[in-house]
Amino acid sequence: MPEDFWHSNIGWTIVKPRYHLGVAKVSDLSKDPVIQWQHPRYVWLLLGCGSVLPTLVVRFGWGG
Repeated sequence: MPEDFWHSNIGWTIVKPRYHLGVAKVSDLSKDPVIQWQHPRYVWLLLGCGSVLPTLVVRFGWGG
């Protein structure tokens, strides 16, 4: 447990990873209907979830 805390806060910047970075196999994602729906709407979802939705929550949730 303490070593996990150390690694998550400081260790990841110092210790070299044991695995090699590369291309991930994501061929199964091309068949996922959720991914197929959100991919062409990425920019609108980004704007909506990043600014419009929080604004509406504050406006109607707290009356701000």
